Amino acid sequence: MNAEGNLVVAVIGTDRHIWVFGPMGMQVYGWVDFGGRTGSTPGITNNIAPRVVPFQLVVLARGTDNALWYRQSILPIGIQGGWTSLGGRLTSGPAAATVPGGTSYVFVLGTDNLPWMRSGIWPTLGPWTRA
Repeated sequence: MNAEGNLVVAVIGTDRHIWVFGPMGMQVYGWVDFGGRTGSTPGITNNIAPRVVPFQLVVLARGTDNALWYRQSILPIGIQGGWTSLGGRLTSGPAAATVPGGTSYVFVLGTDNLPWMRSGIWPTLGPWTRA
């Protein structure tokens, strides 16, 4: 959910692109093609850092190179820039959460089948550490 309590979801399309469903304007919802290519479930969180206006959505995915990638959007949905790599070697899709105060946590399974994470304030996350 975004800051106003509106539902926002990310899914994989049959084209293997990431598709995001959410508010696109005044009371209008729709699907937006975020592009990219993945074979695993995407993650989604928000950027609620106090200094960030407008509210931003962060969509995460395991790329075809098995690294973690992200793309941001303002809400109502409006894509900003391209996909950015956060590196790593993943064997799963990402899970992500942002807590009050703005710290974000991203969790994945690594090639050792152990959970790994990165955390920090978007767009600056710390290094990969075992979770």
